[in-house]
Amino acid sequence: MISQRDDSVTLSGAPLLAATYRCVLLGIRARRADGLPSHDLQQLARALRRAHDVSHQRHEVTSNLDASSCWDHQQTRDDWCTTGEAAILLGLSRRSVQRMARAPGGPDAIRIGRTYLLRSAPLLVLAEERARDRRTNGLPG
Repeated sequence: MISQRDDSVTLSGAPLLAATYRCVLLGIRARRADGLPSHDLQQLARALRRAHDVSHQRHEVTSNLDASSCWDHQQTRDDWCTTGEAAILLGLSRRSVQRMARAPGGPDAIRIGRTYLLRSAPLLVLAEERARDRRTNGLPG
């Protein structure tokens, strides 16, 4: 969500923070390529990263309570999850989920630094397909 009041703008929500962070990093890169100072953008990038990390820490606290509670089909199409949560859901390693997120045509994902956030709804569909395929082939899970 974006709200504006007088000369200030407030950003909230992990996806918007991540997208803004990525834009600021591109601005820093462009200024450096042009030989211009980027101190103000670096400060903004650090602030966005801290805001995202605080949001992420709150998310980690709730996800550690019960991993299945994150996937009780109450997610909306705009909910995002970490690679760890996606790995639990899909029965894969975190590294495999990172490869999926990076692959062309993979799940809808954004990268913030070294962290990926993946859209939850497609992962739920993929998890159901994987479970159905396992049952069809007589495999557990």
